[in-house]
Amino acid sequence: MRGEPAFYQTERDPTNQVIKADYAIFSVLPGSAPDRRIMVLAGLTTSGTQGAADFACSPTGLSSLRQKLGSGGAFPRYFQCVLRVETSKGLDAMQVRLVASRVVQHEEP
Repeated sequence: MRGEPAFYQTERDPTNQVIKADYAIFSVLPGSAPDRRIMVLAGLTTSGTQGAADFACSPTGLSSLRQKLGSGGAFPRYFQCVLRVETSKGLDAMQVRLVASRVVQHEEP
């Protein structure tokens, strides 16, 4: 999307190469049947995946996503977002921030 980086990568401390931040996706996409959806939570590392799961289960995270998607009270049927996950000691997901999101348009067959 316009104004977003072309790609995201882990950020490391230059002195010891410990991961300082990771990126993850949180997506809700069409499933294999018309009445089904799938949720994808995935990070570039385990810390990113942990951060995505924390965000998806957090009332604060979901509220910020609703606001960013402009969906008022309900979530759009399908959407994707990119999350920045700050880590502690290169492992533990400490703070998760929404950095990009979009509603996914899907044509029903």
